[in-house]
Amino acid sequence: ISLKNYGQFFDDFSDGDFTTGVVWTGTGTKFIVNNSGQLQLNAAGTDTAYLATPSSTFIDTEWNFWMRLAFAPSNNNFVKVYIMSDQQNLNGPLNGYYIRYGEDLSNDNLELWKQTGLTATKIIDGIPNPGAAGTNQQIRVKVTRSASGVFELWGDYSGGVAYQQMGTVTDNTVLTTSFFGLWTKFTSSNATKVYFDNIYAGPIIVDTQKPAVLNLVINTNDSLTVKFTEPIQGAEANSIVNYLLSPGGSPVSANLATNFTDAGIKLGIALQSGNTYSLLVKAMKDFVGNTMSDTVLVFTYYEPAFNDIIINEIMADPYPVVALPNAEYVELHNRKPFPVNIDGWKLKAGSTTKTLTYAVIPADSFLVITDTEIANQFAGNVLGIASFPLLSNAGTTLSLLSPSGTTINSVSYKDSWYNDPTKKDGGWSLELVNPNDVCGGINNWRASVDEYGGTPGRKNSVYLNINVPFKLKGVTARNVNTVEIAFNKQIDTTTIFPGLIEINGNQGWISSIKFLTTDSIRLNLNNSLTPNTIYNLNILPGVKDCSGGVLNMPVPWEFLLFNASIFDIVINEILADETPQVGLPALEFIELYNRTAQVES
Repeated sequence: ISLKNYGQFFDDFSDGDFTTGVVWTGTGTKFIVNNSGQLQLNAAGTDTAYLATPSSTFIDTEWNFWMRLAFAPSNNNFVKVYIMSDQQNLNGPLNGYYIRYGEDLSNDNLELWKQTGLTATKIIDGIPNPGAAGTNQQIRVKVTRSASGVFELWGDYSGGVAYQQMGTVTDNTVLTTSFFGLWTKFTSSNATKVYFDNIYAGPIIVDTQKPAVLNLVINTNDSLTVKFTEPIQGAEANSIVNYLLSPGGSPVSANLATNFTDAGIKLGIALQSGNTYSLLVKAMKDFVGNTMSDTVLVFTYYEPAFNDIIINEIMADPYPVVALPNAEYVELHNRKPFPVNIDGWKLKAGSTTKTLTYAVIPADSFLVITDTEIANQFAGNVLGIASFPLLSNAGTTLSLLSPSGTTINSVSYKDSWYNDPTKKDGGWSLELVNPNDVCGGINNWRASVDEYGGTPGRKNSVYLNINVPFKLKGVTARNVNTVEIAFNKQIDTTTIFPGLIEINGNQGWISSIKFLTTDSIRLNLNNSLTPNTIYNLNILPGVKDCSGGVLNMPVPWEFLLFNASIFDIVINEILADETPQVGLPALEFIELYNRTAQVES
């Protein structure tokens, strides 16, 4: 935005140039407006550069601007910002005032200087910048001048609006101005490393907005962070009497972070999972003295447990688009009866892990996670994260981790889970059938049947609240010393061991167990199987699925090591050309026929 009126102006360079709207002149070939909408030095060699714009305001006036120096300044690399100048040419003699930042050694600070002709005199020597040796110095500056000539210099060395007063002085030497200007001296290595943005000159802006609590973050069972809407003063934020936990009393300590918006609180008690508390926050002041209204924050402390929050929907291949945004997403479902804040949780896709920012999932509700640049195209509760991890179309493992790194939910999806060859090709999401049966694997996932191709933020279109018992799917003898067992759900690996598995009523058959997938195991045998002989496998009580469901095995499972002879299994039917379609799916197939009396896999 570029606005100019009666000697006052504002320019954030979002129009992409500095030659229209607010017009800047000088050594214009040495500046550009970069892709971030900032005025940037773009010169070469060792030189000086300046730009100036007409400005005649100086009575009851505020000047406000942001700057960045991507180097440690010195007497050969520094900036001057002329808040008042009677000349457009900032390289020659002039009368006015400027802010200087940068000098030799590490004592760099914001200073106010008066210039008459070619003579400059420092009139305010500000507080040193503790980060003066850094190479990414972002600074916001505010200067005010009253009608009587009282200058006040304020600055925030972090680039925000938590201003510290650098000093005040009364000076009426120069009582006219025609220009505001930016001037910099640089060496060749820093010829592109000075930036300016959000420049304002106009009436003094009076801040009457009270600070408020933005949100509350629960870090641990005895640590909270209160986040405020604007920077607040440390005296109030660091005083434990301004906080009261009920039940629990005053905290043992409170510390305001260097950003001046986050107050960390150490509690005197350990919060109990599932209990509801209230925190009174009072007497907070911003940097101009506005006092926050007393605020009571009610929250439920919650320690994440396995499968409390689950991965409920996966859009791994959004193209060709059906009716949703062309974007990958993951939907989470909160199965708890109270809201859950996932700030600090992690989403892992394959080998890529992303830390999630503040987001609350209401009770028995949903959160859609997608890329930041596309998040606004989704309705409802949406969290955008930068560089959303690529979801493999063929499948990968998605895991949701608590802030401590504990796995809360994990899904190893495959494109075979669509159970639909057409939808597998893109545009349709994978949806969980029963969110209360989180161990079901492929048996509990389907391609969406919603007309939009998915149901982000809504109940799944394939939802069915049917609890399928935990049971065996099959037993296969691979060779004389190996048997594999497939289950219909994910196994709780801590509940199954060799002593629980019998073959022909004998627990001594099994020497060890290897977990092949989340729902299958391999048994290594102490004894050798006899080919074409029927065996009975039984699993004793105690084996559970990943959510605690007990294995249902009413009778032993019969199996054998089948040594096939020629023509035991034959090719029985061939569909080589599926078009034109008659009554079968438009797919080629081969049918096999088992001519024996035995089951073979």
